[in-house]
Amino acid sequence: MQNNLDNINITKNLKEIKEIILIAGATGESGVKITHELLKANKKVRLLVRNMDKAKSTFFDIWEKLEGVYECDLSLDNHNEALKEAFEETKNRKVTKVISCLAATTKEDEKIMHIANYKININLINFCMKQNIQKFVFISSAQITKPYSFISLFINQVRPDALGLKNLVEIYLRKSGINYIIIRPGKLEDKPYLHEINTGQGDNIMGFITRTTLARLVSDSMNADINNCTFEASGEFGKLKNKYTNPFIDNYSTKFKQDIPNDNIVYNHLGCVNLKRKINLPIALISGGIALKLFTYMLSKILRVKKVIR
Repeated sequence: MQNNLDNINITKNLKEIKEIILIAGATGESGVKITHELLKANKKVRLLVRNMDKAKSTFFDIWEKLEGVYECDLSLDNHNEALKEAFEETKNRKVTKVISCLAATTKEDEKIMHIANYKININLINFCMKQNIQKFVFISSAQITKPYSFISLFINQVRPDALGLKNLVEIYLRKSGINYIIIRPGKLEDKPYLHEINTGQGDNIMGFITRTTLARLVSDSMNADINNCTFEASGEFGKLKNKYTNPFIDNYSTKFKQDIPNDNIVYNHLGCVNLKRKINLPIALISGGIALKLFTYMLSKILRVKKVIR
């Protein structure tokens, strides 16, 4: 009889465990928006930050609503100790979903970019592989599969190999065995409004998306019954502001196909940037030579005209 009661109590406790969503990189521009959006949706949110002082100043107005804020530098060798604390089950609440907003958003050198866009994401994924994580959402970027495009070349020149490193994180996450969603937003804009979005697969969508809209999209994805899926999202031009439609409501199972296993291609973003630099020099020299000849020709014409007038 006692065993039966114990089993009932264990079952009851399991049912009472509530999920916590952990946001890594929460103090970044997208992370802040996502945190507020999840709280608006009455989600239990826990934050993983590198700088506690920055977190306190950023979230001072909602601090009491959070399920804890944990300081962890994922680039350090002892990061696992801090992660254990962040993932620790408390008050029948457990981290079951993780959102990674980890990325460098400013101009950095190649070494820092490798840490900020690759290493810390890999360390987080490795730790999550040992946990019972139901869903891992990674905020990537559009144009990942097009290193030769103007947008990719521009981004990778300003932030060395930023998209190439995200490409490698995507591949690592797909091979990890964790259920995942990879969202590839278009150009992120710091606008305070929602808007309609286009979603698609195949990296064929371009455009902008406000961080406010991205945050709502991420929040909606928490309840979506899709896994192991990569898709792009960008603004729908000409649509009214504040007219956002949840893309996971109608027929979303046909819109968001699962990724093909082992269909992982490493795109050489840095190689394309270096090739462009090599091509640019002779083009600049040729263009400069043509411009000089044209200038000399026009100058000679002007001088001839002046001579005739005299």
